[in-house]
Amino acid sequence: MLNTARTKARAPRKSVTRLEYPAIRTRLTLDLNQNQSNRLAELEVQTGCTKAALVREALALYDYVAELARAGKEFHAVDPKGTSEKVVLLSLRQ
Repeated sequence: MLNTARTKARAPRKSVTRLEYPAIRTRLTLDLNQNQSNRLAELEVQTGCTKAALVREALALYDYVAELARAGKEFHAVDPKGTSEKVVLLSLRQ
């Protein structure tokens, strides 16, 4: 006998094509502290990007910066007045 009180109706699944879901993917579980989690949620709202897209963009940016750092480049933050401050990424220190 089917207990209808405990059975939930399921929406039909959308057909997924290869273009929408590439065959090679890696799922990642990431532990964040509360401040990091809150900041990621804020960025999601501010940018309109998903958390996954933000992490992918951050990884691409880090890869680019690491490549330039290996080539001996330095990074500076410059304010509107022209004052420059060197930016040091601790994980890229040599």
